[in-house]
Amino acid sequence: KQEEGALDNDTFASICREVLEWSGKPKRIISNFLEKNNLEHRIARRQVSIKNKRPLLLIDEFDAKARAIARGDLGLVIALYKKGKSLLLTHIADAYAKQKLNVLFFTLEDPVDEVEDRMDAALCNMPIDKLNDLPNRLRKRFKKFSKYVTGRIRIVDCTEDGISVDEIEEEWERARDEGFDADVIIVDYDDEIKPPRTHKGESSRRMEFADIYRALRKLASRRSLIVWTAAQTKRIGENTKIITGDKLAEDVSKIRKATIAIGIGQGEYHEDARYLFVAAHKRGRSRFGLEIMGEPRKGLI
Repeated sequence: KQEEGALDNDTFASICREVLEWSGKPKRIISNFLEKNNLEHRIARRQVSIKNKRPLLLIDEFDAKARAIARGDLGLVIALYKKGKSLLLTHIADAYAKQKLNVLFFTLEDPVDEVEDRMDAALCNMPIDKLNDLPNRLRKRFKKFSKYVTGRIRIVDCTEDGISVDEIEEEWERARDEGFDADVIIVDYDDEIKPPRTHKGESSRRMEFADIYRALRKLASRRSLIVWTAAQTKRIGENTKIITGDKLAEDVSKIRKATIAIGIGQGEYHEDARYLFVAAHKRGRSRFGLEIMGEPRKGLI
């Protein structure tokens, strides 16, 4: 402050006061428990804590029956190929952003242009194939709706060479150093994540997935993050309604390492309907399902 020429009396007094009040021990907070204002503070604290601890998925029937995951937890989406894994992960990113959480979205399979188109369509409620035809409508709707999520989602393109969990953490650190402190990491999807080490033998892929999921879980815990990824099922009928953990390809232990696992099956109401089944949940209710509608043309599920 002195070198900058900004050390006036008030600034110097403030610095001295902080030094004099400092001690190696943390300050103990003393409050009057029976005071009415403190009661109101506790009520507000609990309401905020509940909301922040486990953000909603903004899927009404799910949120009414169960809570999703908190910081330090790993979420898993399970589905057949082209049944909505990426759509649901995109929806989760949007839902968290609307709750003022910062999301770092790693796309490992779909090109970043496709992910951006999907997010634009979902945010603005427009068909993906109309984004180019109706740019003025896109601009107006984006201006109207993006204020709820502005600056809260960043997409990392890893489609060319894949990425390891260590590299995911490095990207998170880099974003944080640049001022984007992500609360959530979403990885779409697990098959393209590079394992920490390679294994040989018949069970090599299963062991690699075990290492990947162990590393993801540790990342979530170590950095106090919410982490989501997706996994593909083995070959089953396309009209399968209930997707459970035993239908996972490669390694069923994925579901044991995840805090919550949500399967996406075929709904009965319509060809675009999807049946979400909570196959496992360590922090809440599991083994229940709900049918929702999807609009793949608009990037919605």
